[in-house]
Amino acid sequence: ERAGIAGAAAAGRAQDAVEVSTFARDAQVRAEQSVAAAQGQLDGLAAGAYRSGGPMAVYSALLVADPVAVANGQDLINRIDRHQKTALVAFNAAKVVAADAAAHATQAERVATDRARRVAQLAQQADTDAAQARATALVATTALRESVPSSAQISAFVTELDSLAGEHQVEVKSITVSDAKAY
Repeated sequence: ERAGIAGAAAAGRAQDAVEVSTFARDAQVRAEQSVAAAQGQLDGLAAGAYRSGGPMAVYSALLVADPVAVANGQDLINRIDRHQKTALVAFNAAKVVAADAAAHATQAERVATDRARRVAQLAQQADTDAAQARATALVATTALRESVPSSAQISAFVTELDSLAGEHQVEVKSITVSDAKAY
């Protein structure tokens, strides 16, 4: 009975581990989607730089412009640079989060597998214990039945009992034989 309770508890823990594993894999998928979005943003910045001739086109335009245009152009370049750096930081952070989510999901799956294996072991042990208990009960019942003599053996049993009683100075006045009952 205790094995059944332990097995049920282990099965519950195994189910919890499966749910944690599923949650961790979902987190991993979301993190990978963030990586893809950040990669898309970086790709867009690179494509825009390529279409416009790259950073050198901006610098060459500034060299021929007036000083106010140069100052405005430098401010624009600084803002673009900050935006590119922010996008790159977001991309790298998303990659780290995705890697962590993958590691957590793998660990959660390992725990779920280990718990499921333990539940199977407990179930097997419970089956073994139950079979052993049935065998023990059968042996006990057989021994009890064999301890009570059949009607053909009653006279030999009474003679043996009378002999034992005489050896120990005990008098048997009556005896009743019936079906064996467990006690």
